[in-house]
Amino acid sequence: MNASSLIKLLSNETNLEILSVLRSGSFNPRELARILGRDETDVSRRLRAMERAGLVEGRWMRVRGKNVKVYSLKVEDIRIRFEPGEILVSTSKGDRYEVPLLESRHPLVDIFVGREKEIDLITSSEKSVIVIYGIAGIGKTALAAKLFSDAFWYQMSEGDSLDYFAWQVGLFLNSLGYDALLEYLRAGGREERDIFELLLDGG
Repeated sequence: MNASSLIKLLSNETNLEILSVLRSGSFNPRELARILGRDETDVSRRLRAMERAGLVEGRWMRVRGKNVKVYSLKVEDIRIRFEPGEILVSTSKGDRYEVPLLESRHPLVDIFVGREKEIDLITSSEKSVIVIYGIAGIGKTALAAKLFSDAFWYQMSEGDSLDYFAWQVGLFLNSLGYDALLEYLRAGGREERDIFELLLDGG
């Protein structure tokens, strides 16, 4: 399980209640459901998710003639530390996870054939900004992904505003030591032209 999923589990009130009860001993899902006044099926689902995350451990026991899975805490301490551009999660077991605040989503290019003319044109350019345009479906993204394999990729959603995008990239650039864009935004700057100039300066 990745760190983002772990943080999501820890940010849920019901999950924290379950972990709190398990601090005092081992319990099966039915017992936990009764203690917390919650649905047993829901508690079982949460326990399985926390077991996959390494927060609890379950073992099968014979109770009154039935096989029952009993859960107990697997870690005693979980620490979350916020750093520029990422969140660090560590446990008493020595596990350590990192959650980037802005993850690069590089497109996968399984097959790439031809395009030598375009590749030569782009790689020989001395421009700092390159625009690849054309009708949908001709392979613009594949060409860019092939050429810039180590670039930072951000895929905008329909509801993303320029302001949201600027803050996300500002946080990312700040983690690399370039804080001009983030400082501009924190000061209340919202001018599109200034934002794009700062983006280009930091790229």
